[in-house]
Amino acid sequence: VMGYRTVAASEFFDVKRVDVRGVSKASKEDIEKIVTSQTQHSGVWNADLIDLKARIEKLTFVKSAAVSRVLPNGIRVGIVERQPQAIVSLSSGEYLIDENGEIITAAKKGEDQAPVLIRGWDETKTEKAVKDNQQRMKLYQRMMADSNEFQLAKRVKEVNLSDLQEPRAIIEDSNMNI
Repeated sequence: VMGYRTVAASEFFDVKRVDVRGVSKASKEDIEKIVTSQTQHSGVWNADLIDLKARIEKLTFVKSAAVSRVLPNGIRVGIVERQPQAIVSLSSGEYLIDENGEIITAAKKGEDQAPVLIRGWDETKTEKAVKDNQQRMKLYQRMMADSNEFQLAKRVKEVNLSDLQEPRAIIEDSNMNI
């Protein structure tokens, strides 16, 4: 047991490489900082991979993470990112949301390939509001699929989903409600 502890704590297993894969929007540097700070004293062999995974999954844009050891001195982190599907307009500002209608982060003005703006989002935290917002997201996805089919997707500026029975789309060319 003493020999095992001595070997596992040796400099041979100190983290020298952090390999982060699958990031485009998430911060690779933040992920590397989390890994290096959490493994600084424990090394690769004794690293708490479950704790690392939990900490990394708290970062913006990170949907899930897979953390593994690459012996003798590396940690590999595979990331699946949350992809922005739309921008939702709330009373506190505009936010990027994913395919499940979950808020990712505040939307920045002038982002490249900015998704369509959704108006009519229910901001209350009730069960009915959550259910209605999920229905809004499904309706939005259907509307975008239909607009892609008819080559209208690039022209849609925003959709108003405040009335789930009568959704409205604002087209960029004419600014008329459809």
